Amino acid sequence: MASQPKRPSASAKQAIIELVNFKMEGGTCIHTDVAYRVIEGGHEENYFLRCAGEVRPWVVNLLKVHEQHSMVSVDGPQPGELGGRPLYFHPAEVFPAFYADFTEFNPLQLNRKFYVKRPMLFYSVDPVARRTNKAYADAEVLYCETVLRHNEHPNIVKYHGCIVADGRVAGLVFDRLALSKYSMTLQRRCEEKGTPLNVDNIVGQVRAALNHLHTNLYVRDKEGDPIQVAYCHNDVHTRNIMVIKDGDREVAVLIGFDCCALAGAQFVLNGIVKTSSVDNDWRRLKQVEDKLRTAFPCTDHTPSDVDMSTV
Repeated sequence: MASQPKRPSASAKQAIIELVNFKMEGGTCIHTDVAYRVIEGGHEENYFLRCAGEVRPWVVNLLKVHEQHSMVSVDGPQPGELGGRPLYFHPAEVFPAFYADFTEFNPLQLNRKFYVKRPMLFYSVDPVARRTNKAYADAEVLYCETVLRHNEHPNIVKYHGCIVADGRVAGLVFDRLALSKYSMTLQRRCEEKGTPLNVDNIVGQVRAALNHLHTNLYVRDKEGDPIQVAYCHNDVHTRNIMVIKDGDREVAVLIGFDCCALAGAQFVLNGIVKTSSVDNDWRRLKQVEDKLRTAFPCTDHTPSDVDMSTV
């Protein structure tokens, strides 16, 4: 279960919950895993802690729990293990570097209209997973800053910039699309079978977003001249597509660019190294369409099982 962090004051020391998970066996909580940030004077440190039994960090004083576990003997279990000290995540191991030509977003301007996507440190306890997740984060911030910031599209989530902490990119700021009951993932929309969905329209909008990635993106060379580049999303599925109600029309917006990469480049998905390609996107879009056709059956529709790379 996730928690929306509160904005800390500039000086007070606070512990901010990022994610909590309860390990249950036979109806009993065996241990509690907490990923959190400790912030003081504008400086933040990120930790993972495994506590025995059930600990509800939004009820107890999380900062006190952190300090108590920090006093555990170094001769005991390893940090992050049950009974051990909090596991400290070194910023260089989990956060991308912030460069001068990146866009810094002022955190004081954050409000409910923005969504901050932070690296999921909860899943970076294992050192191998930490390196993999860092590679995801590096690739995503590079894509957002070099491509998405300069090539907007109505069916691709809008990017606003980076939250910076100690010279590192601690979060990426996007439009928050799930502001009301009229905004949801396409996965959830499939569960609302009682409300008809224009499948052709939704698939067409996602196709337009993918075509934009494949054919309409440009970056600047050293002389400042535009160069066309072909990026592929590589992870198109119903959880990476938002549906927003706009009057009588439903708008599809593509999100989740962790695996987005130049065509022909390598990326990692679920721990497996793969090659970025246009075919990945069209194949996955066809799977999305098949799922929609099943959830919202209709007989009249435009066939899309063609090679969309020629569109």
